[in-house]
Amino acid sequence: MRKTLLALVLLAAVAAPQAAQAQATVRVIHAISGEALGLDPELPVDIWVNSAAFLTDVRFLDFTDPVSLPAGPYDIRIYLAGSDPNDTAPVLQLEATLRNRDNLHLIAHFTPGPGIALSAFANNDAPAITEPLSTRISARDLRLTVRHTADFGRVAINQLVPFLEPTLANGEGLSLELDAARYRFWLSRAGAVRPLSFEPTAVVDLAAGLHYYVYAVGSPADASFQLLVLADPLR
Repeated sequence: MRKTLLALVLLAAVAAPQAAQAQATVRVIHAISGEALGLDPELPVDIWVNSAAFLTDVRFLDFTDPVSLPAGPYDIRIYLAGSDPNDTAPVLQLEATLRNRDNLHLIAHFTPGPGIALSAFANNDAPAITEPLSTRISARDLRLTVRHTADFGRVAINQLVPFLEPTLANGEGLSLELDAARYRFWLSRAGAVRPLSFEPTAVVDLAAGLHYYVYAVGSPADASFQLLVLADPLR
C-alpha cells in the first residue's frame, strides 16, 4: 500500500520524543469514495493531528500499517488535500484519548445517505483460543472481525458456511474465531441469504495467528461498494 512508508515515518516522528511512555497501536484507513459526493473519486485528503500535518494526499482505500503512538489525547482533523487549516473547516474531526495497549482502527467512512464519519474502532488483539476450553468450545487458529462502514442499510456479511449473524447496521461489527482455511465473503440484505445484485465479494486464505478484518466500504451510488480485507498479528 503506497501510504505505508510515509505513515511509518510520520508516526515515528510524532512518537519519538515520548518513546518511553505508554503506547497504543493505531491503523488509519480512508474508506470514502469522492464520486458519490460529487468530488474526485479518489478524494485525496490531508490528516492533521494535534495541529500538525500528519499524512498528506491520502486517497480512497489507502491505509497504514499498525503503528505505535504514545498514549494521550489526540485532536484528529481531516481536510481536502491542499486546504489551509488556518482558514478552512475540517471535513471530519475526532477527539480521542489513547490508553496504554489500546489497539484501534481509525477509519473515515460513509454512513447511509451518503453521509461521512470518522470512527475509532477498538480491536481485540489477544491470542485466539489455541486449546479446547471444553467439549463444546474447540481450539481455533485466528480471529475474524467484520464491520459495516458503507453507504448502505442493514446488511449481513456472509461466509459460505455458516452465515455470520446478526445482521449489521452502519457502524456495527462482530468478531468470531475460525480455523485457517479459504473463505468467500459476500454481502446480502438483512434477512436474505443471496448476494446483493452487484455482489461485493472477497475470497481470502485466512492464516493462523492473525486477526482479519472485513470492512464493507464505499457506496453503490458510484460502484465503489466493496469488501476491504486487512490483517493484523495477534499477540
